[in-house]
Amino acid sequence: MHSIPPAPKKTSDQRLEWVILTCLFLVGMAVRLPYLSRCSLWYDETWRVALAEAPLKSPLRMPLVWFNQVFSYTGLLRLDLNLFGHSEWAVRLMSGLSGALAVPATYRLARFVLSRKAALLAALLLCLSPLHVTYSQEGAAYAIGSLSLALFLINVVLLTREI
Repeated sequence: MHSIPPAPKKTSDQRLEWVILTCLFLVGMAVRLPYLSRCSLWYDETWRVALAEAPLKSPLRMPLVWFNQVFSYTGLLRLDLNLFGHSEWAVRLMSGLSGALAVPATYRLARFVLSRKAALLAALLLCLSPLHVTYSQEGAAYAIGSLSLALFLINVVLLTREI
């Protein structure tokens, strides 16, 4: 019988690092999520909701090419609306969560090329960045784009290390 080797034990520095990173993620959620419904939907957000709710063969979906919509975002928004309803908070929830998830992704990306302290500082700056917080509270693909970019670059770094 083959036995599974035990997982390596984490040092106290690694534990502290994960505690700090978890706190940064929770702060990122705390500054983004409670304010998702502080104002009503903007025109472009209502347009995205209308596109997400429209049947797949609807003429309303034809202007997607003209407005350069992100097709995958419209599909994700449709799923979001079905799960959480049609409130301002629900429409912007996916962006808020993506913005908060971008914080640990930024840390991971920065950790490949920077020291632990510098990576934590990068995560802190993104966590509290007024511009990133603002775009994480809009019903658009901005925060999802920043998260996707960070995850893509993490994979690029990992793949280039294997080559």
